[in-house]
Order: sequence, then structure tokens, then C-alpha cells
Amino acid sequence: MIVLLVVIVWTDVPKKILIPDLFACYNAKVQFNDWNSDYYYDVHTKAYGKASDCTGCKQCEKICPQHLTVTKYLKEISKIFDK
Repeated sequence: MIVLLVVIVWTDVPKKILIPDLFACYNAKVQFNDWNSDYYYDVHTKAYGKASDCTGCKQCEKICPQHLTVTKYLKEISKIFDK
């Protein structure tokens, strides 16, 4: 089980993806099988980018304080939520 925690300002990524919020939805879904996480994913992506919008530019990885491979996790998040 992977628990992701990251704080990246959404203005630092080209597609305005709310990375911390999407990671929170992912954690809730994977750890607790939280059915409500689908709703919150939709809330967080209504006006901002979805995980599938990631261009792979890795700007987020350059500023990630935890040095996570954010683009890899966004692909996993996309598989779960972007149907």
C-alpha cells in the first residue's frame, strides 16, 4: 500500500492539476475503499486538471519536497478515477 503525501502549488504545473487533492482522493480510495473519493475527485477536477491531463513535463517532480515520481502516481490515479 502506498500512501502519498505531497504539497505542490497547483500554479507550478502547466495543466493546473491539484496534485495534493488528487493524491488525497487516491489515498482515501486505496487505503479505506472510500466510495466518496470518486465524488471528491470530480469536485477537484471540475475547474482544474484531471490526472490524465498530465503532460509528463515533470515540473512537479522538480519542486516536490518528498522527491516523489509524481507523474507515475498521476498515471495510477488516472487509471482509478478517469474512466
